Amino acid sequence: MKQKILFSGNCQAGVISQYFSKNAYLNELFEVIKIDESCYPLTAWRGDTTNFALWTNKDEELQRQFCKGVQEKIKQADIFVFQSTFRSTIEELRIDYLCENISTGKNVCIPNMRVFVYCNDGASLLPYIEYAKAKVNNSNDNSEIYNFLQTSDDPKLTEILEQEYPISTMYINRRNENHQRAKKDSEEYPNYICMENFIKENFKSKLLFCAHNHPTTAYFVELLRLLLINLGLNDFNIEEKDIQKLGGYKIDPMQFKFFKEYFPLLNK
Repeated sequence: MKQKILFSGNCQAGVISQYFSKNAYLNELFEVIKIDESCYPLTAWRGDTTNFALWTNKDEELQRQFCKGVQEKIKQADIFVFQSTFRSTIEELRIDYLCENISTGKNVCIPNMRVFVYCNDGASLLPYIEYAKAKVNNSNDNSEIYNFLQTSDDPKLTEILEQEYPISTMYINRRNENHQRAKKDSEEYPNYICMENFIKENFKSKLLFCAHNHPTTAYFVELLRLLLINLGLNDFNIEEKDIQKLGGYKIDPMQFKFFKEYFPLLNK
């Protein structure tokens, strides 16, 4: 008999739920519980009916209207795979409440990673831009700012880089939340899939994020591998080509001298 599995989270969880939905072998073992009219539109993330987006902070009335439908779906699940969330307006849709009071199956927590170290989107590059503004003649001239970042030997740029996760695990200015969140989730949820070691061991040799909040397929191969091991599938073959790609890489970090020197293997 197939095990019923329900996924809840943001677009990162959606990549996992889509993989389970489309893989022929996994379809023989698992039935992905999908969103229907009993809990839509509260839960569907950009039309993806395989992933319950319970992190939403949409208005309380809407959440209460569809809360019962969401809870009934979770009760059906033999396996509840989720990212821990803090933003839901009502208690009855917060993950800790659902795990303690609604879920009757196995609860598995997957991480919700944010990695700014690759300097490949606006949010990642912000502290470098702010520093560069103080070093150029015209702080309103973007071309002058980018020229500084592209050519400068200023060691402060590397110093800023080394404040980012996973080089540093200190929480600074709303960044580097991964380490703190992983510690909390691993203590709260016995079945927590930890990606910290993989990131620390591979972030210099593999591009693991194409934007600060969008992992690459290389990251998802490992996350899927660890999740499937947790579910009792130890020798499952996962290929990157079968994994949905998330958008990102709006800025090429290899244009910046400090970045290229710190990450020589990413340029090969």
